[in-house]
Formats: sequence, structure tokens, C-alpha cells
Amino acid sequence: MDCHLAGDDLLMAELVEPTAEPNSAGRWQIESKKEMKRRGVKSPNRADAFVMTFAGEAITAGGFGGLGAWDKPLRRPLKSIV
Repeated sequence: MDCHLAGDDLLMAELVEPTAEPNSAGRWQIESKKEMKRRGVKSPNRADAFVMTFAGEAITAGGFGGLGAWDKPLRRPLKSIV
């Protein structure tokens, strides 16, 4: 699946705003909205909508049974995001 962004500066800014750091399990943990709010960053509504566009197919393709639980990362390879 290819994706082309049409020069949406607000979307691009929201996509790069959250910070990430390794957690105790050695996996990367992305900053929560609550933590972003404490830093004075507005909720990334456009970024949420953009990301959910790709999650929708994985969620509806047979429910969570074959894809893991709702609280686990989605396992869906993306070829590229341009």
C-alpha cells in the first residue's frame, strides 16, 4: 500500500510531535496524549485520523482473533509511506 501526503503541514507536524523512548522491556514507547498535553502540545487529531485509516482494515479483517488482542500492536506490514 502506498500513501502520498498532499503537503498537509499540520498533519506532518502532528505526526512528528510525539517523543519516543525505550521502556523496561527494550521496546520503543511512544509518548501518550496525556504526556503531550503536559508539554503543552494539542491533541494530534489529524494524525489520529490518518493512522486509523490504515488500522481499520486490520481491525475488520476477521476481528481481533487472528491479529491479537485490542491492546497489542497491530501486525500489518506497510510497503511504504511516501
